[in-house]
Amino acid sequence: MRQCKTLITFFLVITSLSVFADSSKDDSSQPEKTKLSSQIFEADDKEDKKSFSAKVKMIREMGDIEVFFEGKDKGPFMLPESSSLGLYKERLIKSQKSKNQNVKVKIEKDNITSVELDEATQNKTPKENVDSVIDSMLKK
Repeated sequence: MRQCKTLITFFLVITSLSVFADSSKDDSSQPEKTKLSSQIFEADDKEDKKSFSAKVKMIREMGDIEVFFEGKDKGPFMLPESSSLGLYKERLIKSQKSKNQNVKVKIEKDNITSVELDEATQNKTPKENVDSVIDSMLKK
């Protein structure tokens, strides 16, 4: 009798284990588990590169050169040491000192990779200059 009870419990345990194992394999009735996505990090990579045109508000040199701009993309952006550091710095200073001189800047991971003078704002002459030219023409 004791062997019979042991045999019956053995079969119950085996069948219950096989039922639980089969139910874990069959997930058609259960919703699929969401997997971790790496798209969050990939989206950040796309935002690392950008370019814009703005006027320089401030240039701060404390070991590294930090540049702040007026408008939407204020900064700070770092100006790394490169072969064209002097040229970039000269253009940034010209934009900072001039009232209406913007620069086109390319940024990659908060580092300035390119600086160009914005021709559209450079060709605009302020009204004061136009008035002085007209006055000098009338005096002759």
